[in-house]
Amino acid sequence: MRSKDYKPAGIIFCLIIGFLVISAVVFFSGPKAQRIKADRLDDFMSGWQILDNGSYEETAVPAQVEDVDLGETMVIKNTLPSYMEDGIYLVFRASHQKIKVYIDNALVKSYGWDETKVFGKTPGCAWIMVPLNSQMSGRLVRLEITGVYPQYSGMLNEIYTGDKSAVMSLLIDNQLKGVLVCLILVMAGFMMFSVGIILRNATATSSLKRL
Repeated sequence: MRSKDYKPAGIIFCLIIGFLVISAVVFFSGPKAQRIKADRLDDFMSGWQILDNGSYEETAVPAQVEDVDLGETMVIKNTLPSYMEDGIYLVFRASHQKIKVYIDNALVKSYGWDETKVFGKTPGCAWIMVPLNSQMSGRLVRLEITGVYPQYSGMLNEIYTGDKSAVMSLLIDNQLKGVLVCLILVMAGFMMFSVGIILRNATATSSLKRL
């Protein structure tokens, strides 16, 4: 009979160990950079120029550009690689920003400008995917970026080029950890709920035995 008193403690111990194991798997595994590189994802972060007082000057990417006011459109340009195959995408993240993408002055992508917001003014955060083809090789690409909040005005995120499988690997690599953290929190809540029920039942059983 005495061994039954240790049953709730054993269950709690097992739950804690399971939680720690899952946490270790989440944070020490996942998509690797080698897999993304194997899918032909290339960074496109050099050679960018930013429009400043009517002329272009070199800028780093990623970066937080100073002196960009709220609602001001930041314009950057670059030259696409001299050789591209069909099925390649230009990929970058918009963080509470409205986006327009031009290839040789032709608008090829717009994000956040055509949406009507009932509440708030942000189009949200999203990965912008611009399909490219071999005929666009060596052409001028121009990005017009407009932040809707002060802290996101002037923000330049990483820019990549790659095929569809590489883009999907990039998205999974950036989003999977956040999803898994949410799952950990849900599991932690479920574990605490289960432990509470176990302890309550154990307390009730002990009270009945004393009666």
